[in-house]
Amino acid sequence: MGYRSEVKIVTTIEGFNEMKNYVDKYLHVESNATNNTSEMPYNLLDNLDEKVLDEENNYVLFGWNYIKWYDMYYKDVIAVCKALKHLEEKNIPYQFVRIGEDPTDIEDRYSEGYFDTDMPSILVQSYIELCL
Repeated sequence: MGYRSEVKIVTTIEGFNEMKNYVDKYLHVESNATNNTSEMPYNLLDNLDEKVLDEENNYVLFGWNYIKWYDMYYKDVIAVCKALKHLEEKNIPYQFVRIGEDPTDIEDRYSEGYFDTDMPSILVQSYIELCL
C-alpha cells in the first residue's frame, strides 16, 4: 500500500508552464534512455487532483491528494522535483508543501522571492484542509 501524502505547489503562471515543459522533456529523455519510447512515463502534471488558476494575481495552485511521494524512486515525482529546482535556477517563485499521513510529517520549501509575491501560503491552507 505505501505511505501517502498530500502535495501542493503554488507558482506563477509562467512557472507552471515552465514546469510543464521541463517535465515533458525530462520524461521524454528518460524514456529514450531506457529504450522505452513506445510508452511515455506517467506525467503528474497531466494528472492533477487540484488546479486553481488565478490570472488576476498571476499564480497557479495545484497538487495531488493521497499520493506516494517518493522522490528517489518514481520518475514522475523525480521529474517534478527537478522542475522545482529548474524554477529556482530561473528565479521563478514557488512554494512546495507535502503533508504525510502522519500530520507532523510536513515538508515546506519555497524559492527565493516567494514572499515578494501575492501568491497564497499553501502550508496553512493545506494543513487546515487535512485536519477537517
